[in-house]
Amino acid sequence: MFKKTFILQRRRRIIVIFIVLIALTLLAFSPLVLGLVMMALEEAATGKNVGEHNSVWGVLPWLSFGTMVIFLPPAFILLKITVVGVLYDLIVLLKRSKEIERIERIGKIGTLGSTGSTERCLGNGRMDSVPAWSSQ
Repeated sequence: MFKKTFILQRRRRIIVIFIVLIALTLLAFSPLVLGLVMMALEEAATGKNVGEHNSVWGVLPWLSFGTMVIFLPPAFILLKITVVGVLYDLIVLLKRSKEIERIERIGKIGTLGSTGSTERCLGNGRMDSVPAWSSQ
């Protein structure tokens, strides 16, 4: 079941997920940030206190309630799917590394350097010695 990774060994997918998460978050908070920045600029330019009662930019942060409702749920869903995918990939990579370690261990046990023969496992734990030139 655990054979291939979905996210960790695929650089393009990681980049796309990262860009989409940042874009959704920026879209969710954009009216709030834009309104606060523009109010600060207007206050610096005019010198008077600016708020919702005397500035168009003061009303803009209220729109972030709507954009957060629209854009944050897909961002959280994508984040949850990404976390599950990364956990799946970690399981795949862990199983793969254990399999490689097992194969290397069998390879070290199976060779006898000075005698010219190798041992092969018969499957029941018994080792059978065969000549090195044998193709079996």
